[in-house]
Amino acid sequence: RVVDIGCGIGFVMRWLAAHHAAPDVEYIGVDYNATLIRAAQHLADVESLPARFIVGNAFELQEPAHIYTSTGVIHHFRGEDLHTFFAKQRGPHTLGCAHFDIQASWASPIGAAIFHWARFHERVAHHDGLVSALRAHRGAPLLDALEDPTGEFAAMLFDNQDRFVPIFRIMQAAVGWRAELVDELREQLGRGARRLREDRP
Repeated sequence: RVVDIGCGIGFVMRWLAAHHAAPDVEYIGVDYNATLIRAAQHLADVESLPARFIVGNAFELQEPAHIYTSTGVIHHFRGEDLHTFFAKQRGPHTLGCAHFDIQASWASPIGAAIFHWARFHERVAHHDGLVSALRAHRGAPLLDALEDPTGEFAAMLFDNQDRFVPIFRIMQAAVGWRAELVDELREQLGRGARRLREDRP
């Protein structure tokens, strides 16, 4: 059961359902915005995709997730709230989580400003895009928040970089995975496993 936190119109779950549908995998998107959820479910139905969308709290589903994911969500959490956000994803049924977000760098605010200016007409969207980039987490604080004191889950970053030219990879993923499954995760990633790191950047 893969659950997308703050799924919006459900692009990620619909993409996964379209490309990796399997009878033993459920794709569920969760968001508080009922209008977006209705649009997501409508699109999934039109496309005949095995994905469903729910209005509510991703951590209070009747059946908990095995894998949690999100895109552009974790920069909204700071300090203890970020620690709590990750801690809620370490249940007995959880295999892991992968949260994709803006990577903090000198280029992030510039790129976000250009992107939101080109895509959106509302000034509030331009402001939101810039502020989101300014709130992006650096690697070390993310790993600190992800770290599991029990050692059951490994804390990792995917695509994190510490370079002078960061524009080639503007996103990174915070990955928390059951420690005994990390080797299998690396094997499944193949050559992409080189982009997964556990050390502090």
